[in-house]
Amino acid sequence: MRVLLKKRSEDIVKEHDLDGLNCAICMEPWRSEGDHQVSCLPCGHLYGFSCISKWLQRPVPTTKCPQCNAKCKFKDIRKLYTTPVVVVDEGLQKKSDLLDLRDNLLDKESSMTGPVPGPIHTMYSLAQSPVLGSNSQKLLTASSMGPCVWNTDAGKRPYLVPGFENQGVCTSLAYGPLSDDIVASYHPKSMKSNSTVNSQCIDPDSSPFPGSATLCSQLLVKIIADSHYRNLGSTSAYLSNGQMARTAIINMQNCSPLFAYGDEATRGLRLKELPSFNVTQNLKPHHHPILDVKYAHDQDAGILGPVGEDKLQLFSAELLQKR
Repeated sequence: MRVLLKKRSEDIVKEHDLDGLNCAICMEPWRSEGDHQVSCLPCGHLYGFSCISKWLQRPVPTTKCPQCNAKCKFKDIRKLYTTPVVVVDEGLQKKSDLLDLRDNLLDKESSMTGPVPGPIHTMYSLAQSPVLGSNSQKLLTASSMGPCVWNTDAGKRPYLVPGFENQGVCTSLAYGPLSDDIVASYHPKSMKSNSTVNSQCIDPDSSPFPGSATLCSQLLVKIIADSHYRNLGSTSAYLSNGQMARTAIINMQNCSPLFAYGDEATRGLRLKELPSFNVTQNLKPHHHPILDVKYAHDQDAGILGPVGEDKLQLFSAELLQKR
């Protein structure tokens, strides 16, 4: 009585790995010539010639393939006269595919970080730019190096907006779509550089909170044409050490643009007129630092909203204009 045993899937996998690499009888690599030349049976399984010859010449009633039990005879052996057979290792092939995929992802990631490494923290569409037109496919983004412009329909790498080079660590970006004004806020690269800032550059309307604020710079650049920009000036302000600065540009009819930001010295919302950076208003302060500043508008009205840890304020743009 014969007992048929089912092969485990692990055994089948191992058997498949050996097929094409070693002789399944002696487990040794076969040769391209000689006694152990690679040979095949009608069923397609490969063996060394000397091994399969001995197997099929055994004194048994019926000779079969050692692997699949297909009936065969000595005369069915066929030597393979080929160059060395190479079988791709599936494990190595998968690793190679994963490496290729990782390289592709790294290439895409590097293209999304701007000209230099650093994650993007702010993004604006330039589709409403009066200069570029409504058909513009450009994006304005900011990473730690500063504002960058992307031309999404050209497939080109982004470029750093001229006028913002080597300013420090960019922590905030504001864009006014109606006036094409860009204001970027920069922390100094080190506290040492902060301590050496010329006292004449300090905003006289700010007084620092020791240990929680850093004297930072705010730069204004205006879009004047496609790929052309004009530096309109800069100022200083005290911003938080431990969080990203949040800012906004307010565009109103018959009024100069206003730049709004959370001033760490007063923990209130401060408004500065552009392009002069003259302080126009200091709105009611918060008990905690301002976490975000948003401005939304339509044809009839605009709303400015600073958000703190415990307070949300809403200001009408019309009231801001009248003050």
